[in-house]
Amino acid sequence: MEGLIAGKMYTVTFNLSTSKPIGEQERYAETAEVYVDGLDAQNLKKVIHFAGKEGQWITESITFIAKKDKHGFNVFTPGLSNGTATFNLKTYVNILVGQNALKQWP
Repeated sequence: MEGLIAGKMYTVTFNLSTSKPIGEQERYAETAEVYVDGLDAQNLKKVIHFAGKEGQWITESITFIAKKDKHGFNVFTPGLSNGTATFNLKTYVNILVGQNALKQWP
């Protein structure tokens, strides 16, 4: 995201989904973590849960105060879990950030 004004509040809206190739053994992603680069990821990250929503678009947003004129937008899938351990398996997450996804608050 570019052209931001440091100290101003913004909301970025985005859509995520999980998918898998037809006939492949890969599994759907269980979760995705989304955060704005350069900010406190632990307090500002969104965790999207895909259980029961496989193949569906989920709309979410993050509101943040810009620290500089440019911030990255990151998506991370932490892997799959069996309740006691997390496995590093290949999963697919799709993201759509529309043309008017970034809103500056007054």
